[in-house]
Amino acid sequence: MHGIRIRISGSENVVALEYQTWIDLHEGLDSRSKAFLRLKIDSLENPPLLSVLMPTYDSNIIWLKEAIESVRGQLYPNWELCIADDASGNPEIKSFLMECAQDDARIKVIFSPEKKGISETTNAALGLANGQWIALLDHDDLISIDALYHVAVAVISDPNLYIIYSDEDRIDSGGTRFSPYFKGDWSPDLFYSQNFISHLGVYKKELVKQVGGFRSNFDGSQDYDLALRCIEHIKSHQIYHIPRVLYHWRSHENSFSYQNSILSKNTGVRALNEHLERRSIVAHATSTDAGYRIKYSLPAYAPLVSLIIPTHNRVDLLRRAVSSILDKTEYQNYELIIIDHRSDEIETLTYLNEISMAKNVRVIQVDGDFNFSKFNNRAVNEANGSVVGLLNNDIEVISPDWLGEMLSLSLQPGVGAVGARLWYPDGTLQHGGVLLGYGPSRIAGHIHGMTLEDKGYFGRAELIQNFSAVTAACLLVKKSVYLEAGGLDENLPVDYNDVDFCLRLTKLGYRNIWTPYAELYHYEHGTRGKILHPQKTNQLKKDMEYMQMRWGSYLVQDPKYSPNLDLDEAFRLCPLPRLDEKQHGLGMKRKFSREENNQLGICTIIRNREQWIEEWISFHHLTGFTNFYIGLHKCSDKTEQKLLELSQKYKIKIYHVEDRVGGSPQTFFYNFIQNEVAYEVDWMAFIDGDEYLFSPEQKVLKSVLDSFLEKNVYALAIYWACFGSSNFVTEPSGLIIENYRHRAPDDFPVNKHIKSVVYQRVPGFISFNNPHLVSADFQVFDEILRPINTPISPYEPSFTSLRINHYLCQSRKYFDKVKKFSGNADNDSSDEIKKEGWWIRHDRNDLLDHSVESYVHPVKNLIHREAVEK
Repeated sequence: MHGIRIRISGSENVVALEYQTWIDLHEGLDSRSKAFLRLKIDSLENPPLLSVLMPTYDSNIIWLKEAIESVRGQLYPNWELCIADDASGNPEIKSFLMECAQDDARIKVIFSPEKKGISETTNAALGLANGQWIALLDHDDLISIDALYHVAVAVISDPNLYIIYSDEDRIDSGGTRFSPYFKGDWSPDLFYSQNFISHLGVYKKELVKQVGGFRSNFDGSQDYDLALRCIEHIKSHQIYHIPRVLYHWRSHENSFSYQNSILSKNTGVRALNEHLERRSIVAHATSTDAGYRIKYSLPAYAPLVSLIIPTHNRVDLLRRAVSSILDKTEYQNYELIIIDHRSDEIETLTYLNEISMAKNVRVIQVDGDFNFSKFNNRAVNEANGSVVGLLNNDIEVISPDWLGEMLSLSLQPGVGAVGARLWYPDGTLQHGGVLLGYGPSRIAGHIHGMTLEDKGYFGRAELIQNFSAVTAACLLVKKSVYLEAGGLDENLPVDYNDVDFCLRLTKLGYRNIWTPYAELYHYEHGTRGKILHPQKTNQLKKDMEYMQMRWGSYLVQDPKYSPNLDLDEAFRLCPLPRLDEKQHGLGMKRKFSREENNQLGICTIIRNREQWIEEWISFHHLTGFTNFYIGLHKCSDKTEQKLLELSQKYKIKIYHVEDRVGGSPQTFFYNFIQNEVAYEVDWMAFIDGDEYLFSPEQKVLKSVLDSFLEKNVYALAIYWACFGSSNFVTEPSGLIIENYRHRAPDDFPVNKHIKSVVYQRVPGFISFNNPHLVSADFQVFDEILRPINTPISPYEPSFTSLRINHYLCQSRKYFDKVKKFSGNADNDSSDEIKKEGWWIRHDRNDLLDHSVESYVHPVKNLIHREAVEK
């Protein structure tokens, strides 16, 4: 179908169709996904208040409504929308904004009596913000339904963050999304070339206040100016990228950026130059077609650069490389070290003898097997320069300023390796930076194949930027940094030694830079030829295995390359994004506590339990439970309000579970708790909200549970005990139990009604397929250590360890009117057997364990309310 659509629509629409297909595959949030995210949101610890700032001025009322609705429709509810209107002339806008503020208390609006410009208007919106974080949203743009959720998760995950940004795309007037910009992690040199923080830009409010907010003399690039001032006060690790398209930038001719592109560019240059001046960086910023360029000044005393070229015969290549360096290079303070590896052709030897007579050229003879790393390491040790340059013998200088450009970058603080833009002789790109995991090897590969006219992905072929690695075919690095990293690894004699070197520089805290302003030709494979010989193929295999062993999965997680982009064709949409978790964080990734924390958790899903929930929680608190995870399903009473009151006393987490999401809501909720938050406790019990779990003879429940660990039992299937009273003509003072021992023959406890307690640090996966069963990839036992798949007679009660009392302290009246006819967060599948006379009344003497009374009375004494006393 994809191919048919392309043929029908024409090739010019191929990219748009591919992106729409990608959206359909990876961004669709169905009801289950939304429900899962809402549960994740409920589980967030101290969810931050996010203040969305929106300046408005004569907005298109339709687009303004859509922008505001994109905030109101957020899955994450803890936000406020701070709108400042810059004296719009259209009275409909003011009326609409006031209406929005009246409809939703989270929307705040302020009106300016006179036009002040976008910066001052945004500052006015900032003055309304009560949140610790602010997010910037234009009045005609949109944010995705999960945008603020992902921001909140980032904020909670790392308290040290100050700036957060995301991927973005554009949306036309008809609502069609296009032109996605999938960004990499923080790249300071690329940020000097373009403002990629842009959308969705999220800042810690205290940082924005610290730098003075937005400046009106930078209208047009006020966001860029703000970001430049902010990064002066924080570290790189305090800037975080969310690799998801959370922002949809409206593309139309009336937009400010479209109408003021020249103004925006000029103010951007001015903001950059002021930033460089504040940081005492001797450099100058200019604008280019693709963005900006920082031209760094060289020091007054020009450092000596040692250029190193390994070679073997092929005098034609060597002569061209050396001649182009000597004849075209403007920067003159360099020495040239040629490493000759066993050349035996007369013409080559003659040339080496001749060229060694030049005052700044040396020839070093090396022997043994070919080892590019070893040769360069020896030359660096003998180099006189404070900066070293690694070059292949099959390069040719194009731009005279190549060495000055690379040198100026390599001398900047924190810079590791600097790479150049290399071209094939036919005018196609040979090296535009190295991507990890790129190509069939899934180790690394060059961005290549583009033509001179191709500006690259969002102009990046024309911009100075950071890469995880650059090629040693033309690489500059300070000698001290080279030696600090240990040089090239001689265990990699042929391939990937430059990639490995750059990754080790990154590990040391340096950043690697690629510049398009140092250009050379690269006649690749000139010396060694293409790898066809079996010996060379074997060496390549060894080099690949060595890289895999050292760097592992990091090779397909390039922080400078989006996980949403392909590893077979650079900057193409990836069919399956390489995110650490499944798209939208929906992966059921197990989390275990590393150490015992002496916490017991109990999980239930309930509906309308206001009258009984305090008793339920108090009872289990007495038995030793410390953490309560309550799922509310279709509650219409004040259960949630009651739980919030109780949370002052008990550790309670409240979740809102939607109706029958992906099957049983109970199963869905149990799986969520087991996979997302159960790591907070040592044991987690999964029972209904009208059931009570207790241990025998009032033993400390934690000790009883831990005794099973000695027998390597990590998941317990617990019987439902059958308690009751003969005296419940009105309302009992004792107990009522739903007696499942006398249910239908095919509804034995072992099949349908076994509850579970799960130990959290076992390295297995536990899933719930039926709300009343626990299954695992290890053996599950009942309370007397029998496998749960062993046939057990329902008339064979052997309650020796743990029991669940069903409907403890609830009245017959309550059961008849509520449980029997409407269920209690259960499916209604058992209604057929819930008829008059199906249950059996038990006399007090029939109780299997009298110790439960010892729990009931303390609970009643703790709860002073009339409903329970009845």
